[in-house]
Amino acid sequence: MEVLNSWDVALFVVAGYIALVSLVRLMLGRRNALARQVHDELERQRSEAERQAEDTERNRPAQNSLAQTALAAKKKT
Repeated sequence: MEVLNSWDVALFVVAGYIALVSLVRLMLGRRNALARQVHDELERQRSEAERQAEDTERNRPAQNSLAQTALAAKKKT
């Protein structure tokens, strides 16, 4: 087996550096994409919960009057 000269070692170092930097950039890009996806999902769930809470508040007076009407009808009988 032939001994590696300085050019071979330099090429390996440069290739390793390029591979490492590329891998780190790909991993950071994936991490950022996943973070955006999770953030968007949490925002969607939060807005859905707020919408449901508003619907509940909006329907509460109707539910109360309906319950009162049913209770009054029950008392009459």
